[in-house]
Amino acid sequence: EILDESRADRERLRQIFYATLNRPPTQREAEKLGRLVRGARGGMKRGIEDLYWALLNSTEFLTNH
Repeated sequence: EILDESRADRERLRQIFYATLNRPPTQREAEKLGRLVRGARGGMKRGIEDLYWALLNSTEFLTNH
């Protein structure tokens, strides 16, 4: 499960990207989004939720799915 705190942050990001965009995050995406998710107001769970919504509303998702 993505919210399982025993998983590494990079693994969770990877799962989110595969679930939404069917690809792994680039190195740059992993670094920037990892920081945003960890520093989200409301904690890690809220950061992951926000990331899912952002990816679901991204141009890449809308044009490829």
